[in-house]
Amino acid sequence: MSNGKVREALLVKVLLVQGLIERCIQLYKNESEIVDYLLHNAKIEPDFTKLVWQRLEKESPKFFNAYHLRMVLRAQIRRYNELFEKQVELVRRTGRLVPSSLNGSQMHSMIQPPGTANTSHVHG
Repeated sequence: MSNGKVREALLVKVLLVQGLIERCIQLYKNESEIVDYLLHNAKIEPDFTKLVWQRLEKESPKFFNAYHLRMVLRAQIRRYNELFEKQVELVRRTGRLVPSSLNGSQMHSMIQPPGTANTSHVHG
């Protein structure tokens, strides 16, 4: 294969991987998910995907800064949902909305009708 054909084939592969990365980013996949996805579904070696990724990051730093923030937010949302699911399961198992470790006096101070703040400490 001539040098020109090798370069052309490499460019085609780079553009293919770039397109696949961009599509995965639209699906809110993180970098490791994208590398894994391309390995298993497109048979693209992880080192090649990472090389193309680095080139894209260098060419579009503002986009990737925003992308990384979205990935942090995605992780936080996933964690919140996990905790929420655990809370729902706990309520289903115990039938309680409030942890049993709280005693009545704590409950009284937590659940006061509006406008009835505890004023026993006010002297006047």
